[in-house]
Amino acid sequence: MTKMNIALTLLSAIAYLARGADSARDPDMSLVNLPESTSPGGRCMDGTMAGYYIRDGTNPSLFVIHLKGGGGCSTQEDCDSRVNSTVGTSRDWKVDKVGGGFLSQDCDENPDFCEATAVHVMYCTSDGHRGTNDQPSELSWGYYFDGHLNFVAIIEKLIAEKGLGDATNVLLTGGSAGAVGALFNVDWLAGRLSNATVKTAPSAGWYSPNALDDDLPVPHNPSDFDHFSRGENGNPFYNSIQAGVVPVDVWKAKNSMSPDCLAAYSDDEWWSCLSARWAYKYIKSPIY
Repeated sequence: MTKMNIALTLLSAIAYLARGADSARDPDMSLVNLPESTSPGGRCMDGTMAGYYIRDGTNPSLFVIHLKGGGGCSTQEDCDSRVNSTVGTSRDWKVDKVGGGFLSQDCDENPDFCEATAVHVMYCTSDGHRGTNDQPSELSWGYYFDGHLNFVAIIEKLIAEKGLGDATNVLLTGGSAGAVGALFNVDWLAGRLSNATVKTAPSAGWYSPNALDDDLPVPHNPSDFDHFSRGENGNPFYNSIQAGVVPVDVWKAKNSMSPDCLAAYSDDEWWSCLSARWAYKYIKSPIY
């Protein structure tokens, strides 16, 4: 065996191990697309139906709901590059998947939640699960950004069909953009499930960080690398504000934001509440 073959074999083994035990198990969660009649919301960016994977648990009082991540977009160029991928359309979603992490039914791997009904909410709206824009227009480049409405529709379906309304303990999790979605949707979920203890455990959702004291003023995000590398302060959003551009809420995310957070900022700084750095203090549910 050549050195190159040995290296490739080792890399393959490392990649396999990095996927974890999930790759060795049979799929145990099934895809459910929202019905065409869903309104408001229910759509991916391209108008295909949003959905989720689910596995019925053995403890009807316990649910774990995980929001999938995958970045986001707020410009036509970025959104055009995403709409035909699995984070913009449901066309190519697989019919089943393996539940891992908090969604695993392996009690050695996931002792606290292995008996829960496990729900994996797919991400195809590029809005951090926060948008309420279900009326595509020229302003939204013809795309839907209705992630929050999709979350609401999925929760209502779980209440109607899976007994979520009778649960006593519900954990909302997510990674990356899904973690952002968990932070921004947990209080709505807690309000909808008033008889349950609802908590959130986001992973990598602290977006965006605040700028340092010697960088851009509150509540702006830090300078980007292009400016930093030139010894300058700035980023595209900050620069546009300084140039007099008025930010447009393409996602219509304000409708799902905390009223308390919005009240803490002037009308022309509503966008501050898109950042976990400024919005977290208004989240009432327990965060882990």
